[in-house]
Amino acid sequence: MILMGIVNAPSRRPGFTLIELLVVIAIVAILMALLLPALSKARDSGRATVCLANLRSMVQATQMYADDFKGLTPALGTPYATLPSWPLALQSYAGREGSTPGELLSSRSMLVCPGCAAACGNDMQSTYGINTVGHSGQPGDPDSYDNPAYTTHIRMDRVTFPSQIPIYVDTRQAATPTGNPPPTRTWRVIDFRLPDQITERLGRWHFGKFNAGMFDGSATTWAFTTPLQVPSVWLQPLP
Repeated sequence: MILMGIVNAPSRRPGFTLIELLVVIAIVAILMALLLPALSKARDSGRATVCLANLRSMVQATQMYADDFKGLTPALGTPYATLPSWPLALQSYAGREGSTPGELLSSRSMLVCPGCAAACGNDMQSTYGINTVGHSGQPGDPDSYDNPAYTTHIRMDRVTFPSQIPIYVDTRQAATPTGNPPPTRTWRVIDFRLPDQITERLGRWHFGKFNAGMFDGSATTWAFTTPLQVPSVWLQPLP
């Protein structure tokens, strides 16, 4: 007599139930909600750090230029599209070949703040402005950066309190295109004596703050939001 044993089929572990799956999805969503702000903050902090490094490099290039030109910075304003316009001169002193904006300006250079590029578009080519206090054609100024009859400069070697006064700052795009910078560039000049320029031109790309490169080669972050908060030393005409 042949005895036949009963072979039991192996038990199968049931898969996730719908409730379990929904719980897992909810947990992942909560973790993402907690992590994304931290990741975003870290990314923005990285952009601010790169911006500060850009500004230090810009001041160093300006100092090199001034060493070669008897203490003078590159041109503050006119001529805008040719050397010695300051953005073009800085790129030239940074080692880029050429003499025209098409040759010297690029979306990947020290002239581009990554925070501005993220907000305005990755094709930005120049996102900083130069301090023109004392050279804006205001009452008492000896010249104007916007006068095509001559070229204006700052005597970098005669600036008082160089560690306290900025030469370059983050700036923003113009609100209207007519007569203003092209879309790939922000305001190129800023006069801290003029409240409207502080309001309209400062580029607060870093947690509501802006970065500035000082005449001594340092760079720092500033938080003032109204003309009344401008340090008094910033209002003194530059030599």
